[in-house]
Amino acid sequence: VVVVEVAQRTVPIYSEFVGQTRANETVELRARVEGILEKIHFKEGTPVRKGALLFSIDQRSFAAALQSAKAILAKAESDLAQARQRTDVLQAQAELADAQAVLSKTDQDLARIRPLAREKAVTELELDAAVAAQKSAQATVDARNANLTNLEAAVKYTIERAAAEVLAAKARLTQAELELSYCN
Repeated sequence: VVVVEVAQRTVPIYSEFVGQTRANETVELRARVEGILEKIHFKEGTPVRKGALLFSIDQRSFAAALQSAKAILAKAESDLAQARQRTDVLQAQAELADAQAVLSKTDQDLARIRPLAREKAVTELELDAAVAAQKSAQATVDARNANLTNLEAAVKYTIERAAAEVLAAKARLTQAELELSYCN
């Protein structure tokens, strides 16, 4: 038989309760770009500083997209530079000037032959040939002038389109840089 002496004293009371703990501050993390998670730079449950690197996503596809955007921008800028050279317009201007010089000569020849034709110093055939040459030269000038106007409009359109492509390429480059920065 066990015998124990009874003593009076204060005894703590223990109670068991079911509960949950919650962190003071929590953050929901979501990646801005899709990719394969390469590395986690913290241990779960440890505190992290604001701005600290937490995850790294595989950057290779985003780096390739950035290089592609740079190449597209370079091509668009070279297309714009080529459009601004206006070589077709310069050639058409030269052809128009040549046609105007031929027209000027045929006008002078016709001006010389008309008085001679009135005096019967030249044949009707020579007068008709001079008139035909002058009309042909005038038609050539008109055609070259129309061609020049058409080319100038086409070059203006090409320059505007190339400038728009440069702006679009710059926007794609900015987007690619931004997506690459989201990998960390």
